[in-house]
Amino acid sequence: MGDYPVRFPIPSLFFGNLANLWNSITEDEGEINRDTFINWVNAHVYVSYYKMKTVRRDINKPRPVYGGIGDAAFRVKKVNKNYYSHYLEELGRGEEDSDFLKKDYVNNCKWLDALCHFGEYTNVGANRTAGMGVIRYYPKMYLNAEALLSK
Repeated sequence: MGDYPVRFPIPSLFFGNLANLWNSITEDEGEINRDTFINWVNAHVYVSYYKMKTVRRDINKPRPVYGGIGDAAFRVKKVNKNYYSHYLEELGRGEEDSDFLKKDYVNNCKWLDALCHFGEYTNVGANRTAGMGVIRYYPKMYLNAEALLSK
């Protein structure tokens, strides 16, 4: 914070921003339940690698803007049983509702993939119209939610 803020791809902020953008252009049927999705992201997604630096750019605004340049990789954890025990209890479902658990986990993994592809077109964060927040998505070919469930 302060005069030289550091930019880091925090999963909940990264995917939360993309979910907000998605919801702003979709109809009710295609919306993401943002709060539930972000809770899932907090429990299952983490930054596994980064090589970034914060840079300052003057873009003809009163103050310069700051952003991150570099590479970052997100990784999806196996099913977080603690998260799902609380989530299923909140929904009033039994803890042994494995069909719902599998469907929800796979669905959220698919949303991650869709939002990453979407982010290549919309960019992420603030100052997107000024060319900031550009991302490139390189998915791992083995990213298969069903495979993660079986581990």
